[in-house]
Amino acid sequence: WRAMDSKGVHLKSLQKPKPKTRDYSEDEVQRQLEDGQKAGELPAVLRQLFDGCPQDKKEIISKTAITVCINILNSDQLLQTSVAKEIVGKILLEIGGLDGAAVVTLAELLIDGIKTGAVSNGHSLELFPKILSIIASQRLIKGGMGEMSGLEYKAHLVNDLCKNKWDTGCILHIANMCREILLSPEELKFVVKKLFREAVSLPITEVPSLIYQLL
Repeated sequence: WRAMDSKGVHLKSLQKPKPKTRDYSEDEVQRQLEDGQKAGELPAVLRQLFDGCPQDKKEIISKTAITVCINILNSDQLLQTSVAKEIVGKILLEIGGLDGAAVVTLAELLIDGIKTGAVSNGHSLELFPKILSIIASQRLIKGGMGEMSGLEYKAHLVNDLCKNKWDTGCILHIANMCREILLSPEELKFVVKKLFREAVSLPITEVPSLIYQLL
């Protein structure tokens, strides 16, 4: 027989149903963020993903969420500056918890965006100084270039950044970004030379802004 309370109601019928296990697959994380973007609630959805995911899935969920948000920041979907800054701020707080390999993947995603001109609004570039700082602090980085120290891999990324043609719309944003990166004297010389080479492609009205960034 089933236990009843004093009113004759089956106690089992009063028990709350167990909640369904939440889906934290990469596809579902991407869907939630894209739906949040369409609904104008992207920062809130991102915060829920960062704060609510189980610890054993936190690494992959955070990396996936950050990757999706970088692509949204780089897209031609118009984001209010305040919304973009809120998203960047949340990512900056989260990114320090990723392992070295995940941070390298994000760095390469941003560099690809620079190569293609996808970062022309400059939003996602605000992440690059923190990403490079984390990479530089790693004792060892393993990747397609073999094994390198964090500082060596940072130098490789700076070289990769500078050896490619930059979209004109990215130049001032990159110059501003580089001011926030701790560069070695050799890296600084390399970056400044690259900025001067790219300056010739700027409209004349934007040259004073670049010179100000270089001062």
